[in-house]
Amino acid sequence: MKLIVESASELFLGDGFATTSLEAVAAPSGVSHRAVYSTFVGVGALGSAVVGPRSRPDVAASIIGIPMRSDGMS
Repeated sequence: MKLIVESASELFLGDGFATTSLEAVAAPSGVSHRAVYSTFVGVGALGSAVVGPRSRPDVAASIIGIPMRSDGMS
């Protein structure tokens, strides 16, 4: 699971959350797309796994592409 989350994090930052599919995450993770689907219900669940451990809202927002308000809230 760690490799999947790391690969997803890189793809979300590089390609954007909206354009990253679970299939795209599988190859650099070294697992089949079925393994990714059996671990995560969808890209939203994978996004939660990526941003969940991070405590800074600006980091989480930048990964999944949520615009931040000037007060740091999304």
